[in-house]
Amino acid sequence: MPMMFDSIDLDEVFEDEKFYMGWVGHSIENGRVIKGYSGDYTHTQYGSVELYSHIARNGEQNELDGCNLQVSGASVWKVYLDSLHLKKDTSNVVAAVKGYKTGGFTIMNIINPEVLPSFMENDELEVQVVANAISVNYYENEDALADTIDPIKESKHEEFIGQKFIPAMGSVFPNGFLRDHMVTEEQDVQKEPEYNSDDELVLITGIVKNIYIKKVIIEEEEFSKFLVTTIGTQFGDLEIVHSRSMISDKDIPFIKEGAVIQAVAVLSGDPAINEYEDGIIKNHKNDLSALRYALMEGNAERLNPILDDDAVFESVNMESPINGKNKIIEKINYVNDNTSINYYSYLATLHKEYEGERCIVLAEDDEDNYTAIVQIEVDESGNITHITLTNDSSMEFTIDPEPVFERDWEDEVQD
Repeated sequence: MPMMFDSIDLDEVFEDEKFYMGWVGHSIENGRVIKGYSGDYTHTQYGSVELYSHIARNGEQNELDGCNLQVSGASVWKVYLDSLHLKKDTSNVVAAVKGYKTGGFTIMNIINPEVLPSFMENDELEVQVVANAISVNYYENEDALADTIDPIKESKHEEFIGQKFIPAMGSVFPNGFLRDHMVTEEQDVQKEPEYNSDDELVLITGIVKNIYIKKVIIEEEEFSKFLVTTIGTQFGDLEIVHSRSMISDKDIPFIKEGAVIQAVAVLSGDPAINEYEDGIIKNHKNDLSALRYALMEGNAERLNPILDDDAVFESVNMESPINGKNKIIEKINYVNDNTSINYYSYLATLHKEYEGERCIVLAEDDEDNYTAIVQIEVDESGNITHITLTNDSSMEFTIDPEPVFERDWEDEVQD
């Protein structure tokens, strides 16, 4: 969040830690509660800026676990989560996302993540997105941008020498991540890159659609003004947030529709919108996703809000059922922490006797070595009352297909 203070022209104001903590305290005391799997969030609107605070459970105590600011906006992206997660906690998740049908990937800081049931590869997300600029430049047109880029002088590929590599209009290039984790032919590919804050930086290039001035207002007092510039991208429209002080005087004539903007920024995506505006949704679909995530990743305490107190867990691998929410959570964590088996999991649809019922299919050591099916029963409140794990080979199922990327995003950006 500190990076965002510059983009909304509040960096000097919030050097006063006492004022900052007072603002957060006011938000927590007066904010709207958003339910999460691991603690709740509070939300308060201050003009065009929204402050979210995450209140985590620590035994019987509630503790402030982190805060995020988000500029209100109309840009909503539908994306798929990639398998690459650079940072993961209850306040934010920094992950790679893939465009819905358009393909491509970029890096996004996902705030309010605990409203979502899971963070598995190919989970579909709908997020309100802004780009908080670190630096920004405006150009009269694409040729003016090209004039600022030097030709390549050295390359092991001779055909590249003398060429200019100019970002496509509408591109959101994850240059921070690619620079920090570039792998040479002599190196092994890093399976789990070590997180660096620069990994969040993306290079955004696009044609200006419109420009707005927005404000931060606290208790009817205007604290700052800032600019929001909208462009089209391969993922959808994107609002780039920056302060007046970030712009050089020579750029001012080009702050207009049809000009070109290029910014180094951090993408901030908020999933606490639309159906998730008030937080978690308890139903069979989401409960199944949350259970799958707990089975694969542990941290089964996330199931607390969706497990009935008297829930029952029956498994072919256990002599007797496990009764009660707390014991089920303990069992899932124990298995996750102590198993040496390499598990795979899939969401699927059952057939025949259970026609249409959604389930989890587990595989061991090999992606196609299906060994178990997990079913759940949910009550009228959306709480899980029964979990069943079986290895009945007579049960037929169809595993969900992976997303297909087919649309030509360059045509869409021009629309």
